[in-house]
Amino acid sequence: MNTSPRIPTFKTGVIRPVECVREGRVLIGDRYWVLVGINFVGLLLAGSAPLYILYGPMMCGIAYCFLALKRGEPFEFSDLFKGFGFFGPAFLAGLIQMLPIFILSMVAYLPLFLLFTVYRPERGGRPDEMFGYLYGGFWLVMLLVVFVSSITHLICIFSFPLVVEWKLNGWEAIKVSAQAVRGNLGGAVGLTLLCGLMFLGGMMVCGIGIYFVMPLIHAAWTVAYRRVFPEYPHHLETPPDPPKWQEWRPEGGV
Repeated sequence: MNTSPRIPTFKTGVIRPVECVREGRVLIGDRYWVLVGINFVGLLLAGSAPLYILYGPMMCGIAYCFLALKRGEPFEFSDLFKGFGFFGPAFLAGLIQMLPIFILSMVAYLPLFLLFTVYRPERGGRPDEMFGYLYGGFWLVMLLVVFVSSITHLICIFSFPLVVEWKLNGWEAIKVSAQAVRGNLGGAVGLTLLCGLMFLGGMMVCGIGIYFVMPLIHAAWTVAYRRVFPEYPHHLETPPDPPKWQEWRPEGGV
């Protein structure tokens, strides 16, 4: 555990999945529909730009809103775009998370492309055999992508809140997040599985349901984040200007 004043320390063994979800539900309170809008627009913009340019900033914007909610501070829909204030670190953190998944997808789909070009009827390939390869290969690829994305997401789960609160750069945020997850591995895996079930339930409602469960998922992970990193880093804030020399008075002076 790093004790540098620039790098936050963290607690271990403090994530309780069911408790985090329950506290997250209470935390949302009457801000549910605002959070639905924040998640909907944030996720929509995150996936709209090439090379994941907006993924990190939008995730930081969402994290900013949920951290404000956890601290009991007011926030509004426009605060989503405060994530652009962390653009450099957020972009790097997002790119590190998404690049392995992108590369794996491209590499994994290459054999499918080759199978499609080789097994053609005019070249003596059997259509049912080709379909079997393609169908089986497709689901194999999907399982690999889901597995890698789940592991990557778990390792980096605290990176965006760390960028927002502690002003860490992207690589530092991911390293600290990975260390904190390792120290809370059982609870983090359990919460990932629980949130995965909620996400799957949302997907079953014509796909659009994921936007209605995302506020609860983010709230649960915000509760987990605060349990792991319990102290807000006031020491990183800019201190007030010192008093001017004209205002200085010695103790007991007039």
